[in-house]
Amino acid sequence: MPTLIIERPSHWMTREKAYRLFVNGQPLGTIKDGETLQFNLEPGNHILKTDIDWLRSHTIVFEVKAGEHKVLQVAGARYGFLLLPFYLLCLLAWFVLQKFMEIDYFILWGAHLFLYILIMFSILFRKKRYVREVEMG
Repeated sequence: MPTLIIERPSHWMTREKAYRLFVNGQPLGTIKDGETLQFNLEPGNHILKTDIDWLRSHTIVFEVKAGEHKVLQVAGARYGFLLLPFYLLCLLAWFVLQKFMEIDYFILWGAHLFLYILIMFSILFRKKRYVREVEMG
């Protein structure tokens, strides 16, 4: 019987949440941070979708043959690990520029608002691309 192996690498942004797994529209289970799960499937074509809260993945279609082991990896946003450090760096730069260089307050607020909009755009309008599956073999 074919085996589907799903890996989830550790990721600080979503470590407290479990991804829900769906195969062919049916709930398969949940996978927690750093976990690897194995499921037996019938041979043939299957559709995998995952979600975490209101964020979803693309649909991935895969085929498994009798006796085959298919390995997929579910992971969060590709560059999501950069959001918090980048945001904190911008806040530090904002403080330094305002305190020591007396840069116009309005310009700093504009830069801060732009960064906030960029982060919200990546979460709200790219929500179906947040969780991604990487075919490992």
